[in-house]
Amino acid sequence: MISIQNFEREPNFIRKMKEEVNYSSVNVEQHLNKLYNLLNEDNDVDGLFFLKNKSPIMKKNSVASIINYNGKKIFNTYFTNESFYFNQFPIWNMISNSHTVNQIEVSMDSPKPFNFKENQTFLVSPIISEKHNWGMIACFAKKDKVWSKNQLKLLVAFSELLCPILRSGYEKYRTQLQLEALNNKQQEKTKLIEKLRIDLSDKAKMIEKLNIELSKNEGGDEQDEISQLTAYYDEIWLTIQGYKKGEDQPRFSKIQKVHKKEKLALIQDLFLTTKKED
Repeated sequence: MISIQNFEREPNFIRKMKEEVNYSSVNVEQHLNKLYNLLNEDNDVDGLFFLKNKSPIMKKNSVASIINYNGKKIFNTYFTNESFYFNQFPIWNMISNSHTVNQIEVSMDSPKPFNFKENQTFLVSPIISEKHNWGMIACFAKKDKVWSKNQLKLLVAFSELLCPILRSGYEKYRTQLQLEALNNKQQEKTKLIEKLRIDLSDKAKMIEKLNIELSKNEGGDEQDEISQLTAYYDEIWLTIQGYKKGEDQPRFSKIQKVHKKEKLALIQDLFLTTKKED
């Protein structure tokens, strides 16, 4: 079983531990649970939690979430669904952008969530990589606790290990968001294409219906006019004569049999249709 004493007996313990970690399978909760168990081998550490920044890509965060609490049950209520506002804790705000482990004394009259019944001492280790500021690991104990050299080394080592674990989870999260966004866009495109297809189909049906009605109206009127002529006459002949004013005899005279439908309709309209006077 791994013990904090390995730091004393094996100089390369941290390097070997890093080599053995499978970053894709280990999550933050497992990692911090293991860290707490190692730090608390002598049962002198009250608790440990991860102060997770709202955005890892921002240099300065105004708020963080307290998650993955491990420790004594009497402190559960202090760290359940709690937010941490940096403007209420200036010292913590300064530490959040440092690269070293810091020890802080927290008095019992501090703002939530550190309004303990007695003073506490904290070890705080920022989790910072080249492009990300993930937050801080914080472990705490009674005010008179003296943190050992091994505990400090262990906290530093696990802080370094936590960076790639967080980055792996963050990349998976971003990939999932990108896939969901792509899928949503594809669904929207599919819905739009289907709507356009339905609209085009409806418009095509409407145009076809209008064309049919127009064709019926145009053909029907002409046919009605012609039928009025053919109902009474076997043949229709058109005579055209040209006169000069004051003369009784035409200057020219022409007679022609009418065959075309448009001419029959014109004759019907001009000579054979009785129109009501206005």
